[in-house]
Amino acid sequence: MFRFLSRTLLVLCFSVAAHVATGQTYVIDSTTHNNSTASLTNQSNAFNSLNASAIVFAVTDYTVATIGSMTDDQGNTYTNLLSVSNGTYRVTFWGAKARHTAAATRATYTTAAFAYSTIHGITLGNVDTSGASFVDQTNGSATGFGFVKQPGSITPTMNNSMVLTAVNSAGAGGAASPPTVSSPYIITGASDYLAGAHFSGGMAQYIQGTAAATNPTWTGVNNNQYAAIIMNVKPYTAPAATGNGAMMMWFFGNR
Repeated sequence: MFRFLSRTLLVLCFSVAAHVATGQTYVIDSTTHNNSTASLTNQSNAFNSLNASAIVFAVTDYTVATIGSMTDDQGNTYTNLLSVSNGTYRVTFWGAKARHTAAATRATYTTAAFAYSTIHGITLGNVDTSGASFVDQTNGSATGFGFVKQPGSITPTMNNSMVLTAVNSAGAGGAASPPTVSSPYIITGASDYLAGAHFSGGMAQYIQGTAAATNPTWTGVNNNQYAAIIMNVKPYTAPAATGNGAMMMWFFGNR
């Protein structure tokens, strides 16, 4: 005869505490660039896009040609993120969410007329590309003559942002040296002026820890009407993970 002896309930409870991981945007490759030779296309040298979440190009060109288009050999889709011109000189940020990547990627800027372009690119990791755009704040300026040019101030809405700036410093008058930029910005690529081929211009980056207003100064070697732009990209922030759970185990003993 079996007799019921005992019944024990053991309840194991667990919970996952809320946690937010904030990362800093980082540079994967900033070596890609190329100068036009007065052709309709301008192809970059090979760059590494593996593990990238976003790709950005700064293009300087001549407004005698309507603004062109940017593509790459991995099939990523580029959009015009920001562009300013003074009627003669233009500078544009082109960007793509890096959906297709490779260790050796090439991008091409194409126009319908000779645009005398320069292109400077950067591939970025840890960028928030979940929304319609990975760009946070933008500004640009293409007015006034001088040896220096500021794009205008932006204040990122979040910490750990990558701030990018670019300039078309023209070069009319035979300026043979590329432009420079104020600290703490680091130039990722800069081109001098070559008559009949391309303008002088450059691109620079700055990883900002605590969000604050920033407005870099570009300096050229000739007195001209520069065009400059600035923007920051959104750093990826891991979503908060919260949860509660319970595990129940019933033990029955019979004899």
